[in-house]
Amino acid sequence: MRRVGYGLILVAILAGGCEGPPVAFDGIDYLQVMTPVAASNLDGIPGPDGVQVMVFFDRTGQKVETVIGTGTLELLMYDGNLTSADLTDSALTGSASTATLGVWSYTQQELQSFQARWKGLWCYQLILPWGQNRPKSGGITLVGRYREKNGLELYSTPQYVPLGLR
Repeated sequence: MRRVGYGLILVAILAGGCEGPPVAFDGIDYLQVMTPVAASNLDGIPGPDGVQVMVFFDRTGQKVETVIGTGTLELLMYDGNLTSADLTDSALTGSASTATLGVWSYTQQELQSFQARWKGLWCYQLILPWGQNRPKSGGITLVGRYREKNGLELYSTPQYVPLGLR
């Protein structure tokens, strides 16, 4: 009888601790892009040639800590250390000095293969190689942009990533 009791307790503990993958729905209201402290060497040849990122989506008031939207995620890379004001001003004035150095785009279905857990939260771990679009300054700024199917856009806070020591 004792074995059955312990077995039921174990099943209850395991079932209570299991969580399914993130829930997909429109209405994302928070997007966060986290980057490491420096760019990454992805090809084994000395020098940085890309960056690793973690992307978190959230919807206020939901019990699910991270969700995937039904729209499209874009990661925008700019040369240099830019602020939200720099990016807003350049978009309004059409300044070429803050043109995107790279854009990576992911649909909901594509993001699913990058799903991971980080400190108990669902996130998407991505590697962004910049290829021939090598930054000319000492670092890059990354911004996440989420576009819902209805046309609404949500931006993350810009994240600066230094290229490392020169």
